[in-house]
Amino acid sequence: MKNYFDIAGKGIVITGASRGLGRSMALGLAEAGAHIVAAATNGALLAELEREIEGKGQSCGAFAADVSSEEEVEALAAFAARKLGQVDVLINCAGINRRGLLTEMSKADWDDTIGVNLTGSFLCIKHFAPLMKSRKRGKIVNIASIMSVAAAAMAGPYCASKGGVQQLTRAAALELAADNIQVNAIAPGYFATEMNDKYLNDPEKAAALLSKVPMGRWGEGDELVGAAIYLSSDASNFVTGHVLCVDGGYLCL
Repeated sequence: MKNYFDIAGKGIVITGASRGLGRSMALGLAEAGAHIVAAATNGALLAELEREIEGKGQSCGAFAADVSSEEEVEALAAFAARKLGQVDVLINCAGINRRGLLTEMSKADWDDTIGVNLTGSFLCIKHFAPLMKSRKRGKIVNIASIMSVAAAAMAGPYCASKGGVQQLTRAAALELAADNIQVNAIAPGYFATEMNDKYLNDPEKAAALLSKVPMGRWGEGDELVGAAIYLSSDASNFVTGHVLCVDGGYLCL
């Protein structure tokens, strides 16, 4: 029987791969046999990831890029095409969160968050989709958030950007369907990553937050890998425009 979840040999580009959920997905997808191009702004952390993956006998190429810069995204796409030969999957995971009251937030913090989280996803779709169109085959996976649907105080630009990512996913799915490119999103809940250090380092805040998660705990990075494999594999060939929540039941409440 065919293994519909087999991603061995697929060329996968992951942005935001130097830490957090991006790093977990890069490691997990490489372990599943994919050839990885890992991108982020932190070149030193990317080099560590590249060494770790290649030290296990798996394939990884690292490329430092700021996804809010169209010039750097173009360069990333060119590098990935050379390194991988063909780009089968793009995972847009690069993301930041500038916290603060909307009435007190600087425009620079707003622009930075929208620039990385939303514009960065758009730019990557713009420059990677043509590589897939030429083969009439491809997968794009955007990393949205439970904040695409719910909301949180002190995280206005993050909520706005992730809501935009959800709608960008659906719009891109419609535009690229005829080219046999599936565009979906994963909406993670609260995971134990650096982005949530504010809660992880404060037991009282952590307890209050986890009281809203039916499973009552943090997500672990490798618990996102299965969703990434599914949306990168032939198992999802007739799934497009979908947002898959991996949130311990948060959005059920």
